[in-house]
Amino acid sequence: MAYDIVGQLKDSSIPFPLSFKDTMPKHKNRVLKKLHHYIIDDVEESPMDNIKAITLNCRRGNIRVVTSEEDVIRLHLHGRITTSNPFVTPSLLVNSNKSVLSGEIKDYHNSYEVVDSNLALDISIPANYQEVLSIKSHCGSLTIEAPNNINEINYESLGGSFKAKSLSCNKAVIKTITGNIRIEDLSSDVSLDTVTGSIDVNRLDAKKTLVIKSVVGDINIGDASLQGLPVLTTVTGKLIDKRSQLTDLTYNNIKVETVTSTLEIG
Repeated sequence: MAYDIVGQLKDSSIPFPLSFKDTMPKHKNRVLKKLHHYIIDDVEESPMDNIKAITLNCRRGNIRVVTSEEDVIRLHLHGRITTSNPFVTPSLLVNSNKSVLSGEIKDYHNSYEVVDSNLALDISIPANYQEVLSIKSHCGSLTIEAPNNINEINYESLGGSFKAKSLSCNKAVIKTITGNIRIEDLSSDVSLDTVTGSIDVNRLDAKKTLVIKSVVGDINIGDASLQGLPVLTTVTGKLIDKRSQLTDLTYNNIKVETVTSTLEIG
């Protein structure tokens, strides 16, 4: 069963069991339990009017942001989950409080109860939405599918990765622990922060501010058109420059701080 923000049953998105025949593997000193398979199809919508910030908290499930020509913000939680608990399944909870639209994937299971899960959350945002999008995720990755007019993007995750074909917002702050960060076309003021994840920026606007912080993850700036070098601060990391022509130019607005990471350019 799935519930809304006030605890009422969601009649339109009740997941149903696929099979009750499977059982958990039998181990010593553990009682044999049935596995329950559910399909999740949960949709929440909110008018875009007066919404200045969208904040989402997701424990599990990959997240995809797409651009829509409609005037509503739509969140769609879908996928399958296998659990040893047959009673309550994850719910998409959404609440609009003044100018903030907050959402959460409410997970009622303990981690040991979930045997398998491929949940995904699609966020459809109007093309003329020009405010803030903030997402916190435990292990789910975030993908920005298409260019949009969002003013500010904040993403923080433990194990999830970040991927964007084009990032053109005014400001973005991306933080991961083990997740990788990949941006195809960057034209924003951005802070990229990771511990062990790799960072890959294919093309970037050298007039924008780019700050990269990494402990051990490798860093690749693939834009061979850059005429100079970023400001690099490192302990034991190294620089690999694949470009054939260089100048003495230094981009003071592009800063890379690492401990042992390798920075590759070109």
